[in-house]
Formats: sequence, structure tokens, C-alpha cells
Amino acid sequence: MQRIVSVIPRDCNILFVGDTHEGTVFFHDKGLRKIVNHVEKDRAHRRVFHMGDWIEAIPSDDRRYDNSAALYNNPGEQAEAIVKRFKSIKNQMLGGLHGNHERALYRIKNFADQICKDLNIPYGTGMCRLIFNDDKGRHLFNVFACHGYWLFKSQAKDPEQEMANKKASMKMRLKKLMGDAAVMLCGHAHELIVAEPVEQLYLTDEPYGVKQHYLGLPNNLSGYIPVDQRFYGCTGSLRKNQMDGFTDYAEGFPPAELGCLDLAVRDGRPATLIPMKV
Repeated sequence: MQRIVSVIPRDCNILFVGDTHEGTVFFHDKGLRKIVNHVEKDRAHRRVFHMGDWIEAIPSDDRRYDNSAALYNNPGEQAEAIVKRFKSIKNQMLGGLHGNHERALYRIKNFADQICKDLNIPYGTGMCRLIFNDDKGRHLFNVFACHGYWLFKSQAKDPEQEMANKKASMKMRLKKLMGDAAVMLCGHAHELIVAEPVEQLYLTDEPYGVKQHYLGLPNNLSGYIPVDQRFYGCTGSLRKNQMDGFTDYAEGFPPAELGCLDLAVRDGRPATLIPMKV
């Protein structure tokens, strides 16, 4: 784990991008270019954080390896390629994690660390705390980010119940990992899932009678935040898993949700967390 302290504008948008998997024909080149162009249009108010699995990083002796689908056989070449894709917005990048694909090659090299060095951005290991301050040094809020190792499944037949089950599973995995994070995020599952703070009704006694209130994101974001009052998210993917003419180790899984999550920060507070589909 790593602690990364960043200064951000009090009004900005942070894109949490992950699972790019550069180096395979399944990589969604058009989608990443759309994200990069989006950031370039407003460099002053848009930031990016990478959630890991920058590169495909599957060696030729791995049972998942398929030479016909490889754009770069050498993971070093994959790392160089992904650096080039992000280089134009490196000054807007807040850092990056490693994913399980990079971790599988630790015996050779820490490619995620090298990618972050080449981009001159903080390396957060496999999980990190992002501590956000404004330009006057005032603490705003914290984000907990990890690549993760989880897939969020549900046996529900109704699509709304299925998504509710996935949200509950995601929250269960993340909620105990950090107590003072207003936003808790993971990657790996290749799904765009968002669970917002729950507006829970409660009543209080007043001299004139009973008054109703709703729990939401607390006013003070510097201490413990109740688990149901946080934002949670799974940050999607830029790797397709179904393409004409190719077979893939990810066949049989639900279609990957191509995109990232966009965290809107307004007046120094998390305001919305929404999918950006590409």
C-alpha cells in the first residue's frame, strides 16, 4: 500500500481508468483515445488515476497466451506503448496501481512501477490512499483505490436485483479496508458499478415536534465515515472480450463494460460518481 498526497482544484473531475491491457487486439484503442482527448480539452479541471492492469503482460509459457491476438509479444514493448498513450496527459495524472497482470511478472520486473516512473507519476503499489488537499493546504477528502481480485456475481434473475447484489458484494469487499475514505474503488472485474451514499431517514426531537433528516455524506470528511455514507465503485475496463475472428481466455464471461468512472468534485467534496462509457 502507498499514501499519495495530491493538490486538486476544488472543482474538478477525476477519471479512474483501469484494466487497459495494452498489447492485445482486444485493447479498446478508440475508447482510450476518447478518454485522453476528453482530459486534453480541460487540463485545468480534469485528472486521471490508473487502477492497474496497464498491460496484458501474459508470457508465452502461460496457458492464456495466444500469439494470434498479441500486438506486442514483449511486455516491455507493451509498457512502452501504454506510456506513449498517456504521455500527453501525464501532468494531469495523479498516479497508478499495479494489477494482477503486472504482478504475475514480478519475477522479471515491476512493469507498473516502471510505467509510473516513465510518466513521472506516483506509483501506488496494488492499493493506495489518495489524500486530496486544495491549493491552500486544506484537506478535502480521501479516496481508497485498489486493483482487487474480485468478480461480483449474482444468481438473481431480475436485472435490478442482480445489480443490487453486485453493489452489495462490492461494498462488502471494500468497506473494511479503510475507515476514512469518502470514495472506495476497485478494478479487475471489468464492470462499471457504482453505489452512492445511502440516504437513510432518521427523526429527531425538536421543541416544536418531530423533525425528519437524511443521512448522507458527512460534513466532516477528515475522520471516520460510516460505511453506507461513502461512494463505492468498480472502474470498468478498456479490454474487449468478444471479437470476430479471435478466441480469448475471457470468453464465457459477461461482456466487458468499456469505460471508466468519473468522480465529480464540487467545492472540495465528492458530488457524483458516474460511469463514462466509451
